Amino acid sequence: MKDRSARGLTLSDAEFEGNTSGVEAVDYKVIVKKDKVEEKTSGGIYIPKDVSDQEEWNVQTGVIVSHGDLAFTDGRKSDHTLIPWSPKPKVGDRVITKEFAGLRFVGDDGDAYMVFADKDIAGIKTATSAGDES
Repeated sequence: MKDRSARGLTLSDAEFEGNTSGVEAVDYKVIVKKDKVEEKTSGGIYIPKDVSDQEEWNVQTGVIVSHGDLAFTDGRKSDHTLIPWSPKPKVGDRVITKEFAGLRFVGDDGDAYMVFADKDIAGIKTATSAGDES
């Protein structure tokens, strides 16, 4: 898998404004705002628009902006209470997603989003891994 973190594929906490996509997730679905692709490399070379647009859909990291009521649960116990994942991802968490999963769409705000099944969220990036450029 190609590591794109060195190309500045990050969405700062200041940029996360909540769910501005105009779509709410239902059931086991999760909406992730894809990380943006930088328009130029750290060496100052500008990346062509068609290449950066293609790269934007290939990014496997983003921020959860919405999830359905049943997302991140493994069914119900005999008393009908939900069995939550541990740790349970939440809105605002930066996550890593499966490569070929999800439904792409452009939100009301013009940004790239993906709708995933909760099982397609591969991991939660922690504070130490979010800043790790290696």
